[in-house]
Amino acid sequence: MTNNNNQRRLLDEVKQFDALIFGIGLVLSLLVIAVIAIDIEAFSTALTSVNGWLVTNMAWYYVGSAFLITVFFLWVMLGPWGRIKLGDPDEEPEHGFFSYFAMMFSAAMAAGLVFFGAAEPLFHYASPPPVMSSEPKTMGAITDAITYALFHYGITPWATYLTLAVPLAYYVHRKDAPMRPSTVLIPLVGRDALDSPWLKSIDGIILFISAGGAASSLGFIALQLSVSFSYNLGIEPGLVGKFAILAVVTGAFILSAVAGIEKGIKRVSTLNMVLFSVILVAVFALGRSAALLNLGSQALGGYITEFFTMSLYAGVNGGEWLGSWTVFYWAAWFVFAPLIGVFMARISRGRTVRELIFTALFGSFAVTVPWFTVIGGSALFTQNSGGGLLATVSEYGLEVAAYALIDTLPMGSDVLAILFTLLVTTFLVTTLDSSTYIMAIFASNGDTTPGKASRVIWGIITAVISGLLLAIGGLNAIQQFFIVLGVPVIALSVVATVALIIEWESLSPVMQGTDRAEPAVENARTMNRSKVPAEDD
Repeated sequence: MTNNNNQRRLLDEVKQFDALIFGIGLVLSLLVIAVIAIDIEAFSTALTSVNGWLVTNMAWYYVGSAFLITVFFLWVMLGPWGRIKLGDPDEEPEHGFFSYFAMMFSAAMAAGLVFFGAAEPLFHYASPPPVMSSEPKTMGAITDAITYALFHYGITPWATYLTLAVPLAYYVHRKDAPMRPSTVLIPLVGRDALDSPWLKSIDGIILFISAGGAASSLGFIALQLSVSFSYNLGIEPGLVGKFAILAVVTGAFILSAVAGIEKGIKRVSTLNMVLFSVILVAVFALGRSAALLNLGSQALGGYITEFFTMSLYAGVNGGEWLGSWTVFYWAAWFVFAPLIGVFMARISRGRTVRELIFTALFGSFAVTVPWFTVIGGSALFTQNSGGGLLATVSEYGLEVAAYALIDTLPMGSDVLAILFTLLVTTFLVTTLDSSTYIMAIFASNGDTTPGKASRVIWGIITAVISGLLLAIGGLNAIQQFFIVLGVPVIALSVVATVALIIEWESLSPVMQGTDRAEPAVENARTMNRSKVPAEDD
């Protein structure tokens, strides 16, 4: 009897799949897996060639799009559109602020922040960004290194996520539209077009790109966990060992995704923030506290004063550097925009547009500043005092930077190394369980409670692609993959932003004068949700 019930439940979940969206995403994913597996060297060569062309000829596309989008959402947050409610006018938020912020931060950025917290500042200290004037390995390079790290993890990445998070939250929670990437095109194509094959094809392509992005993120942390074994325990995992790490982590995030938002994702996110805070406070207390406070203040000032210069730097005199850092980062954030944007939209019901944007841009930045100041700054001060961190990084790779820093602390280094490894793992689980959950939503035609079978399938596909990227060339291959995947997602993000302007301008014409904006926004807030009829799912 139990077997019959399980079979019936599985059949119901399979019926939940949208055949076209699921099929396109699956076929493209399997095709890439097959191409890589058949000839790894040929794929690696092609990936390197395409990546080089994009960095040389399209840097303006990445940096220009990110900059304009950042300016736009700052303007929205401060203007009348910020008061639009994402839900019914009197509806309360589904999640308390701490849980809301913890889930958003953990899913969106934390894994990368942990990976590059010490590594990126060390790299910039040894080889300052072309746009900066400091000399390598000097006190001036220390400040510039933290400044640029703050830039790469500052408000701009969150603005890229908002390109899909804000319009999806609006269309889904105000107009009962399906939670699909193509929903952002409603103002341009109309609600009825969402059922058309070509729009579902867009969703299928985004589903594949999302799997590739999640796979790349998984690869980053697998590298860091493997280095943890080799550096802390003297065990060199090798490629087989890295695959084993992938398998264990994949099992963990699939279980969390299957458990759902309340039982899985929210609990792990809360644990993340506790571990994050413990490590941050411990390193600050055991390090040069006063110097770190001074460094944070100075680096934050540099971020503010140099924001436009850093944002618009397109690599005229440093294209290779730009491809390894800013273009790579912006591509990565855009690639994750569909996944993180949908997740942010999913948990933002009951909040205003202003609350969503402010939490993303500034709530998260308020955590990013102390992390890079304390972790990155401590690594830089240690290196500048002859600590030898760069030599360790040269031997083991960028992935070891945080462990090398922890090893220099006067006490508790073994405990902190264990806690840091646990933090890396839990942040990765949160990022990937939310990503897997969202991919399942895509494959189920926007159903916000997707079947467990779909979550498992996309979790496995993510792990397989990640394993193949590690086999190709590790960190370099992952960076190149992000840059290539970013091209179509940036286009969708820009179009989504333009469509949102068209939609809101029709309700609240702030472009035509602020004197007309106030009543229009009030009308938008109280708009009857039946204006666009909901479909039966």
